[in-house]
Amino acid sequence: MTIGERERVPFVRHDYFIEEWEAVGRILVKGFTSVDYFPTFLSKAVVCFCLFGTEVTEDIFLSSFKQYLSQIEEDLIESVIKSNELPEDMEEFTEFLERFQCRSVVKKENVSKILLEIAKQELVQKPHLMIAAWKPIMQEKLKKLSQFNSMSAVLEMYEEFNPTPKKVLHNLSCNPQTDAEKDALKFLQRYIRGLDTERLAKFLRFTTGMDVIGREQLHVSILSSHSLSSRPIGTHT
Repeated sequence: MTIGERERVPFVRHDYFIEEWEAVGRILVKGFTSVDYFPTFLSKAVVCFCLFGTEVTEDIFLSSFKQYLSQIEEDLIESVIKSNELPEDMEEFTEFLERFQCRSVVKKENVSKILLEIAKQELVQKPHLMIAAWKPIMQEKLKKLSQFNSMSAVLEMYEEFNPTPKKVLHNLSCNPQTDAEKDALKFLQRYIRGLDTERLAKFLRFTTGMDVIGREQLHVSILSSHSLSSRPIGTHT
């Protein structure tokens, strides 16, 4: 029900209207208040707009927009924003603007302004129905919590929840008793260090049921097995 790359936004569906999107909003609230889960793939700009409306800063819009784009597109607009100049490869940049139905004549003087307008179009205007459905629910249930009472708190929560190999390794809890168990733990640690963001989220979903860093430790038990059916087993309570 969402589109985008590293950060995603909800999109219009023929089978979802106000009641269905309100239900999704209640599920988001229930997930956090019950088990401290919040989907960090959901655009920070969307969440902040649900909570704080027009107070959302330009920096948050642009940051979320870059995460919404592919890596190649992010690199393209990053260079434009930093230099405040039109790129040398105007054909690629023109294709980018056409993809988002840009109607303005883009010049050096207005390129940053237009990119911000496109960011707001994609992150707020297009999912407006979903934001309108979520806004009263999230403001009533989440805004009073410390993780959602300011934009800086929301950004800190995202940073805390986003998984990295270092955070996962820090959360591991294991008490190996033999050299073989120590070797098995070292293998698991090497495996985790080699995971990229996508595979790390899958590892967490397999072991904890969530794709974000939880507050509880990840307990590792090493079982002795001599059959061909030896395999990792993930359990979560």
